[in-house]
Amino acid sequence: MRIAVVIVSAMILLPLPAVAGTWQIAETPSGRAEAIFLDYTPAEASGLLADGCINAGWIVVSSTPNEVKCEVKLNFGQQLVKELFQGNRYSTPVKQYLRTTISQSQDGARAQAYLWDETQFAFGQIRTTPQDGDGYVNRMQSYLVDSGGALPKGTKFTNFAYLGITGDTPVVQVPYNGKLAKGLRVTNLQNDGSGAKAGLQAGDVILRVADKRTDSDQELMEGLNKAARQGSLSIEVFRGQMVMNLSGPVIYRPAVSEYDPDAYAKREVQKVAVVDATPAPSAADELLKYGTLLEKGLISKDEYDVQKKRLLGQ
Repeated sequence: MRIAVVIVSAMILLPLPAVAGTWQIAETPSGRAEAIFLDYTPAEASGLLADGCINAGWIVVSSTPNEVKCEVKLNFGQQLVKELFQGNRYSTPVKQYLRTTISQSQDGARAQAYLWDETQFAFGQIRTTPQDGDGYVNRMQSYLVDSGGALPKGTKFTNFAYLGITGDTPVVQVPYNGKLAKGLRVTNLQNDGSGAKAGLQAGDVILRVADKRTDSDQELMEGLNKAARQGSLSIEVFRGQMVMNLSGPVIYRPAVSEYDPDAYAKREVQKVAVVDATPAPSAADELLKYGTLLEKGLISKDEYDVQKKRLLGQ
């Protein structure tokens, strides 16, 4: 389970909403979704980010050395909810866009991501709605890191207790109060986290954190967030053939102070084909344009007739 490795030990990413919808996981110095592409030029980072859009199942709308714009595909449920709150019977379906701006920094290419919804109403009015809640920031941060970026120096992780779990955390079933309960098995544990300080051991099955069930990584994150907010950590585990209750102080993952060059080794940048999402003008639009030019005296009647025949296929 890759998510377990990334979320539980690194405490960086979450795929989307859930806990991430309420609390920002990685707090960068700028307060925005941001990453550093170590030793990359902006043009190279642009290629990685465009590739990241495609890997996420999105559409690359445009790509330059200093900016990548993608259309984020919404599922039916997301589309329906957004249209209820942002559109009306005369509006086009809501579209979501992600723009990443890229600049040169001392450590490499610096990328910041911005997300917004866009709706077009009758008579061409376009409404844009920024999506900058914590859940969306987490999603953008996940995209930047998955594309090869590193969290910038000074990034903090104060919204979640740091357990220190590394490796996979498989979901297993164990006997609990006469029934079978699901929990997360600890395979590896670092000594500097809240888990070790509370007495957690490799092989334990975590059943609850801060009185919240841990049937999944997402629920574990909710418990770690609650522990951080209340300032104390309680863990219910299954060890051997017994259920045990552990407690200890809340420890946060240390802020980013240095980059690990091995973790972000430079890789070959693939050239990404860009999809032109701008709709081609219709024959009627083109004809109207040439009619306007004729009225203003900018083209002759003969020139207008030539273009009219071309557009109408005569």
